[in-house]
Amino acid sequence: MKRIKYNSGKYYYSVCVCVFMREKVTVYNPDFVDLILYHVLKDVVEGTYIDVGANDPWCGSITKIFYERGWSGINIEPQKEYHDILQKDRPRDVNLCIGAGNCETELVLYGTSTLATMDRTLATEDTQTTVKVMPLTEILNENLPSGADVHFCKIDVEGFEKQVLEGLDLSLYRPWIFAIESIDPRKKKPVFDRWEYILTDNGYSLALGDAYNRYYVDNAHIHLKDRFVRREQLIEIYDAYSVSRIRPDPCYKFLKDFIWSVLQKIRNVW
Repeated sequence: MKRIKYNSGKYYYSVCVCVFMREKVTVYNPDFVDLILYHVLKDVVEGTYIDVGANDPWCGSITKIFYERGWSGINIEPQKEYHDILQKDRPRDVNLCIGAGNCETELVLYGTSTLATMDRTLATEDTQTTVKVMPLTEILNENLPSGADVHFCKIDVEGFEKQVLEGLDLSLYRPWIFAIESIDPRKKKPVFDRWEYILTDNGYSLALGDAYNRYYVDNAHIHLKDRFVRREQLIEIYDAYSVSRIRPDPCYKFLKDFIWSVLQKIRNVW
């Protein structure tokens, strides 16, 4: 509420004006997946996430917005290049250089970067790397503190979503929310019909679906479903600043941190 005094000839008038200030949020994912989840879970203090297919801890990250606010979790990334960067950028997290699947084994990872996949039919590069794979249940047994809630689990594994879900015992671990990429990365067509039943048959409900991702809520936390809104609406609610194209190279980490601190100070005086 702001009081403004103005002169109208002989008299001064005092008027109360409501000023709506949008919350300033730095967004790292180009599809605003992080902002969608932040809007739903912003009241949770020091929450826990599981990021399957974490990739870069900065560029396109779903979890950085939460890490900056005191959250922590488990990042699963089989590409050593990105795992090493995660280790430097996320010392509070558990960072695992493995893949997630429906059994403990070794599989070939085809390609690199965001299109790396364990589904050979979806490979876009000839690069091949053999990686260790473990079921999510075993990963959580070894790395999640006993009794801890998982507030969201994000899965982005380029066609390997069903195997990841098959490897999680939903009677033991029930993330409040699943955020899962739901398109064929080659054909850009929906593929959620291949794995959605695993969630809906186990007490999860669809909260939101967009062009690339689908969000499911545990029915035990069904009240969260009403908090989901689309990207277009979020832009009206938040003063969102996207830095999704910025990626911290470890060789220039000091310079990156300095530039970032300056940018934050500039934004705080807007």
